[in-house]
Amino acid sequence: MDETTIRREILMALRQMAHRQETTSEILHLDMADVAARAGVSREAVKASLIDLLIEGFAEGFAETLTDHASDGHCRITAAGMEELRRLTG
Repeated sequence: MDETTIRREILMALRQMAHRQETTSEILHLDMADVAARAGVSREAVKASLIDLLIEGFAEGFAETLTDHASDGHCRITAAGMEELRRLTG
């Protein structure tokens, strides 16, 4: 699977999570295993791509703790991430 597909899958999952977050008081986080399964890659590949998205400003930390970091899925999509997703999905 190419990097673009992994990035698109992560951003799509973060967008869906943002919509669900608006309707619940529960703190949601990115299901890295689900993204990996949908993209057909390892969880480590998803984490590496997520780190890149965080560095590039397409995602940001959300509800992080001392043990749960943004790169572990405790993050959300940014406005720039929404723009990138629109670009990737044409």
